[in-house]
Amino acid sequence: MDARLFDSAFRGDVNTLQELIVEDPLILHAVTVTTSNTPLHVAALLGHTQFAMKVMQNYPGLADELNQQGLSPIHLASAKGHLEIVKGMLVLRPDLTLIKDEDGNIPLHTAAIRGRREILSQLFTTVSANELTSSRETVLHLAVKHNRYQALELLIQLANQYQIGNELFNAVDAGGNTIFHLACAGKKSKVMNDICCSFQVFLFSSKTNIQ
Repeated sequence: MDARLFDSAFRGDVNTLQELIVEDPLILHAVTVTTSNTPLHVAALLGHTQFAMKVMQNYPGLADELNQQGLSPIHLASAKGHLEIVKGMLVLRPDLTLIKDEDGNIPLHTAAIRGRREILSQLFTTVSANELTSSRETVLHLAVKHNRYQALELLIQLANQYQIGNELFNAVDAGGNTIFHLACAGKKSKVMNDICCSFQVFLFSSKTNIQ
């Protein structure tokens, strides 16, 4: 990567970025064959929203690139909790909700692992919520596995809102475990167990009322 381009990405310097694009309109295209971390990766990691949006507007395809850790820019932004960058990326590229990293995780999975509630709200859709990891884990499995009980509470609310709570709660991973099994089997917090138990009671009550 051109040292000036990397430096501008590191500092979030939009003016220098614009000057470089005027000087060489293909400068953003060239970085994909010369470096692993693109300017968009750097901006997404450091939370430089305006810089990231300028890059996206000039070369939206850069959002598909994976770095040496196997992560796309939106995975990095989701992991770090940079909400405005995630929102801006999705405005320009709604399909990024389903982009997979090297391990097969979508940004929603990354946000659940890191417990990023605001990011989860932005990325959660009926389609993304039904995406599974390579181990057939749902986003709920990941929240339980990583003891992100506040994220789990939000995910349960969103699942109910989208009317897919029953499917997600009863989904089993590659080991045949529901989220309730994981919460009970592992050394998870009492709060996590209480949430899972409460949701199980809610589902049973809802099913009984329908009958």
